[in-house]
Amino acid sequence: MKQSFPFRMRARVGGWCLAALVACLFPCGSIHAQTLQDSLQAAIDALEYHPDSVDLRLKKAAINMQLEQWQLAKDEYDIVLQQQPGHLAALFFRAYANQQLRRYSFARLDYEQLLRIVPSHFEARLGLALLCQKMQRFTDAYDQLSLLISQHPDSAVVYAARADLEVEREQYDPAEYDFTQALRL
Repeated sequence: MKQSFPFRMRARVGGWCLAALVACLFPCGSIHAQTLQDSLQAAIDALEYHPDSVDLRLKKAAINMQLEQWQLAKDEYDIVLQQQPGHLAALFFRAYANQQLRRYSFARLDYEQLLRIVPSHFEARLGLALLCQKMQRFTDAYDQLSLLISQHPDSAVVYAARADLEVEREQYDPAEYDFTQALRL
């Protein structure tokens, strides 16, 4: 259980890398907020004429997500999933919106439903693992991350995520191995 400063620093860097990866899902800084508002209004106007358009609803939901309007985005994904229950993008992003709304059980259900349809969906399995970690279901999180490593042994992100979980659980030796693997890749 000996901890060295470089290892603790690498653990923090790994956590920051995971946060940066999630932040990259919805890069809002480079897009002016007014442009997003204009696009949102255009989508709302178009939906008045085509209320059953899944494509328009997905575009509106994506803008809501970029504006961090989680409830509005979730509502749009609900409508899409009523029309097309197995829509992969709607399931994935509704899970993310539910996670932002702290509706963890609903987010988990969406990730699990998506994984029943596409068991090898990398982002959904990673999202589920990180959600399980947030819910303090550490065994489930570890199992999901280990499965991802077996499916994607060349993914530095997965090794870093598992190392982050191991650091949280104070399992420093396995965490050091996983961080080393992540840095090697």
